[in-house]
Amino acid sequence: MQFIVIASLIASVLAVPADIAPRNGVCQDGILYTSPQCCSADVLDVACLSGNGPPEQPSDANNFREICGRIGKQAKCCVLAEVADQDVLCIAPV
Repeated sequence: MQFIVIASLIASVLAVPADIAPRNGVCQDGILYTSPQCCSADVLDVACLSGNGPPEQPSDANNFREICGRIGKQAKCCVLAEVADQDVLCIAPV
């Protein structure tokens, strides 16, 4: 009986949903291509060279392109940000 009560309490605690992180509205929702980066050069949508996060918070994809364009870079949404000073698997923002 005690086991059932304790197991039920643990199951109910685990069933509570976690807080959802707010979306930045610039890159795709989900787990891939969620890191906004301003890239100096793009290598076949596989690597982004000399990428950094945008210097200011973009409001949407067009604003993201404008922000990166002002500093002479391309707006990209990457899977892995800053691996050996390169961003990996990058696409254009939607």
